Formats: sequence, structure tokens, C-alpha cells
Amino acid sequence: MAWLEANLYICWLVAGGIFIGTEMLSGTAVIFFLGLGCLAAAAGDLCGFNFDWQLIVFMAASAGSFILLRRKLKNWLNRSDQKVSDNYIGCTVLVVSAISPDAPGKVELNGVVWQAASSGYLLPGQRALISDHRGLLLLVKPVDDKGE
Repeated sequence: MAWLEANLYICWLVAGGIFIGTEMLSGTAVIFFLGLGCLAAAAGDLCGFNFDWQLIVFMAASAGSFILLRRKLKNWLNRSDQKVSDNYIGCTVLVVSAISPDAPGKVELNGVVWQAASSGYLLPGQRALISDHRGLLLLVKPVDDKGE
């Protein structure tokens, strides 16, 4: 217990690393700010703050960074996603599972299966054209008989 009290900053750093690492896997732009709060609390421990003040620093840094930086982080995460998906607009895909206006289905593009939605009805085996995207959801429309 004495070691923990003397080295609490290590616990804060480990927790911060776990939160930031989890954010990289989830991409929610929320968990990251808890990691920043942990890093700030670790700095507070190194400055000699007692545990009560470390918790206050953790909460203030987490909430403050969330309020000030979340929109920027989310835009940054979406921008990299959008560049990848924009390359696929206009590509032809193969419908793998049925798609209707009420229920998204799946399409295959370059051997990768993607979730897709459409304003029309598409059956497995049909070809469709990617017209847009919402994040990783592809918006598709049927390819007419001429292949357009």
C-alpha cells in the first residue's frame, strides 16, 4: 500500500494509456479525454497534490478537454475516414445480402464486405453503384441494364 501511495502517478499513467489505446480501437472521440484526465492527474501527483486534488484535476481535465477539443478530434477522425470512402464513390459493387429502404444489407467491393443502404430494393447477386457514404455505411443505387 505504501508503494502505491508513493507511486500513484504510475497508476494514473497506466490508466491513461489504456484509455487512449482503447480510443484508438473504438474511434468514439470520448474515451480519449479520460486518458488526458489521467495524464493530468499523474502530473498532479508528481507536483505533490493529494489524492483528493488528483481526482479534481482528473475530472476537470477530462471535462475541459472534452468540451474544448472533442469537435476537433471528431472532425480529424472523420476526415481520414472520409478520404478512404470517397475513393469508392462511383465504383460498382456486388450485393451480397438483400438491401431495402428499411434494412441495410451487405455489398462486396474488392473482396471486402461493407454494410450498405439504398432507397430501392436490391437482391443478392445484383450489381450496384456507390453513390455516397455515411461514415463506413455505403449508399448504393441499382446499376441499370446498360451498366450505368
